[in-house]
Formats: sequence, C-alpha cells, structure tokens
Amino acid sequence: MRRERTFKKSLLFLAIMSIMIFAMSITASAAATNIKQTEGTESYVELSWDSSNGRADRYKVYYSTSENGKYTAVTDYTSSSTSKMIRDLNAGSTYYIKVASYSSYNSPTAYNVSAPVQVVTAPISVNSDSILQTAGTPSSFTVGWSKVVGATGYIVTKDSGSSKASKKVSTNKAAIKATAGNRYNVDVVAYRKAPKTGFVAKSYSSTGYGMKPSPSTPMYFADATKGGLEWTPKSTSRAYPTLYWTVNPNDKTSPDGYQIEIYTVDGKKKITTAKTTSRRISIASASSNKLIKNKGFKARIRAYIKNDKATCVSKWSAMRTVIPQASIKITASSHTSARVTWPKVANATNYIIYVSRDSGYSDSGHWAKKKLSASTTSYNITGLKKWKNFGVYVIPVVKVNGKAYKAYKTWYTYTYVY
Repeated sequence: MRRERTFKKSLLFLAIMSIMIFAMSITASAAATNIKQTEGTESYVELSWDSSNGRADRYKVYYSTSENGKYTAVTDYTSSSTSKMIRDLNAGSTYYIKVASYSSYNSPTAYNVSAPVQVVTAPISVNSDSILQTAGTPSSFTVGWSKVVGATGYIVTKDSGSSKASKKVSTNKAAIKATAGNRYNVDVVAYRKAPKTGFVAKSYSSTGYGMKPSPSTPMYFADATKGGLEWTPKSTSRAYPTLYWTVNPNDKTSPDGYQIEIYTVDGKKKITTAKTTSRRISIASASSNKLIKNKGFKARIRAYIKNDKATCVSKWSAMRTVIPQASIKITASSHTSARVTWPKVANATNYIIYVSRDSGYSDSGHWAKKKLSASTTSYNITGLKKWKNFGVYVIPVVKVNGKAYKAYKTWYTYTYVY
C-alpha cells in the first residue's frame, strides 16, 4: 500500500508539472512579436505585430516621445487586433511604442510588455515655391529649397518628360546630371528615417518646374560656308564684319543671350567682348575695325540661359579664324581691259584672283582663277567686251602662327568697261 500511494503521488506531481509547463509555454508564445511600423504620415503612424500561437489574446498599445520616458496608452481598452493606428502626432518626429499583452478581456494586468520599438512620422512637404535653380553647367544643374524641420533627408527626382531618375541627399540642395539644352521638372520629397528600424516616413511630393542646364554651344558661328559671315571691305554699308550662328536643333530651350569674344588674328590680344540677344552681331566700332582691317581676327561664342538664381553658360565654341577678302578697286585701262588693285593683307603668302567675263549680278558664269605672289597687289584683266559685265574677287592665303588660312568668298565686284 505504501508503494502504491507513493506511485500515485508521483503521477499527480508529473501531471501538475505538465500543466504548468504547458501554461507557461502558452503565455510565452502569446506575447506580441515582430512589432514593426507599416505606415507613417505627417500626423499618424500604423504598426502591426504577430501572435504566434493564434490565441485570442488582447493587446494595448502605449507610446512615448522618448525611449525611457513616460508611456501613454493609445486607448483605455484592450483589443484583439494585431495592428494599430496612432493619430494626432507631430510631423517629422520620433516616438517609441510598447505593446502590452493581456490573456483575456477582463485581465487587469498585462502578462507581457514588449521592448520599445522606434517609429517616425513624415515631415511636412517642401514648400514648392522655394524649389529654385541656383546653378547650371552643360552637364548638370543645381537646385535648392527651404529646409524642412524633422527631415533627415530628401528624395530628388529629375523628370525630363520621357524618363525619370532619383537620388537621395541629406541637405536642402542637389546637383543633378543633365543634358545641355534640355528642360526638366524636379520633384522633392522630404523624409525621416528611424535609425533603429530603418523605416522611412515620406512627405508628399513637391515640384519645381523648368530647371535648365546650360544651353548647347551655338553652331556654324562665323562660318561663311553656312551663311555665318558677311564682310565686304569695299562696301560702305558692310565695311565691318557681321557674324551669324544658329541654335543647336536638339535643344529644347532657347538661349537668353550670347557672349562673343573677338581677338587679334594671332589670338594674342582680346579686342572686345560683346553680348547680344539676337543671333547676329556686327563688329562695327572704329577701334575694333582698325585692329582687324586687312588683317582678320579670331572669334568665339558661347550661349547663356538665366533661370531663377542661376546664369548657365555653355561651353565656348572653337576659335574661328576669319581672314578678309582683299579690298579691291577696279579701274578701266581701255575699252577692253581693266586694272585691279588692293592693299596688302597682313601675313599673306599668296593671293588667288578670280575673274568671270560673263558674270553679273546673279554670280553666274565661269570663273577663271590665277595664283599671285604675296608681293603682288595688282592685276590686269584683258580681253573684255565693251559694255558687258565682268566679275572679280581676290582671296588671300595667309599664315598665322605657322598655320595657313584662306579667306572665304563673301562678296565680289562686277562692272564693265566702255
């Protein structure tokens, strides 16, 4: 009998221990786990958690502005839901959350309280009126905006209309890669990141419109073969050179103006710097013409765009060397001949004279040419017909800094003998 009672007591003790262990395992597994933030706006956050054993436990959520501070219950009642929204929070702020687990609706005391979990609210949106361009180059532009309180960074998205590209910055400005002559809109989103969890709460997007890198370099500047040069040294109305150019056809924006630099033909001295908003410029000043007459000049151009606080300047064009045609004078020698004379063109190595005995105003007809030495400044034309137009022009070939240059034909003279 004593042995039987001892055996029964042992069975009872084992049963009680099994119930206690089972109850303890239920209690431990019922605590809220995997607590995470799922949403964050300017005024509220949402969070969720898991209850691994599927038991119908109840929960109450507490929050605080500091990890070790005083925690306040979101509601004064428990709920079986495993998610919660906390409203009426401050924008761009950090809070700490605890989830308390209760075994039943009437349980007055939580059997488990989680460790604090960090959550963040989104900052307010960037003021769109403050998004302004501050600089621009041919390959980029820089934008800035007013700082947002509580933002730990910003997401900046470049929108060209056909493609988008984003980058994150920690300050209230961003340099953005771009293509010269294009136009972009820029979206800026302020965000706050929770350092402990990595969750990012984003503001609404704000847009700055019409950001521009520098324009492309103008094309065909002072290029006589493309109609970019007028220079008629003999003509009173065109005794000075006029330079033309075109805008790159791929540009989506037009420049606001152009800057032109004129140098002596050897490039050693700057004669003048000029600005214009049109696509032509004349070198008409007496002082400038004195330095280029019968000599030529070098010139280059760049375009610029003004936008917000930025002046964006293109790359300089290649230096263009312009050599004048010889300023010829024609006098009749007889009823069938004429004499052509001209002043020496600086640095000339030779001259090429072109004569057409059947050319008139239309520049049609056959042109014969003859190469003359550098010391020659006159030429006799014979075999002309009385009262019939003939045309003449003289092209100098010069050498500057060891390189040969040839004048472009931009004009010719026609007349007749009688």
